Amino acid sequence: MELGMLETDADGTVTKVYPQFSAITGYTSDDLIGKKSFEILADKSDEPMILDEINKRKKGEGNVYEFAVKCKDGTTKWTLVSGAPIKDENENVIGTVGLHFDISKRIETENDLIAAREEAEKLLRIRDQFLANVSHEIRTPMNSIIGITGLLKDGEIDSEQSMYLDAIDISAKGLLVIINDILDMSKINSGKFSIE
Repeated sequence: MELGMLETDADGTVTKVYPQFSAITGYTSDDLIGKKSFEILADKSDEPMILDEINKRKKGEGNVYEFAVKCKDGTTKWTLVSGAPIKDENENVIGTVGLHFDISKRIETENDLIAAREEAEKLLRIRDQFLANVSHEIRTPMNSIIGITGLLKDGEIDSEQSMYLDAIDISAKGLLVIINDILDMSKINSGKFSIE
């Protein structure tokens, strides 16, 4: 199952290293046995969390948690750790066994998905802002066309000119409805639409 096993005593000193743990981290038994696991495998910022896990084992508690392991080559691998206390025949806690499952690819995929979602949301905001600006800029001259058409219709014109002005007026008002709808949609998408 590619589970890297590591055993420590009750205070976190490594007592046994299994081959798959070495394969995951690059550390050999000689590198780890007799040393505090958290001093080698954990970043300084993670030490409080590891010490808390050690205290849970001393109380006989098991736990599953995610942990970034510092590998021998300097890289970091995310592992899902299942920690359990090791007890003697009198049920006294004498150590801990940790099963480490490499979840680095899953964490990397999750981070890529988060970045992709943030980029997509940013592009959507840019699109909505663009639509709002364009709709607003088009609406102003369209209102002018409708207004001037109305003024021309009030003047002295023949029936053919009146028919042409009616067509302009109907088309301009139809376009204005579409422009207002686009503007409203962009306001809704950007969270700036108000209902009265």
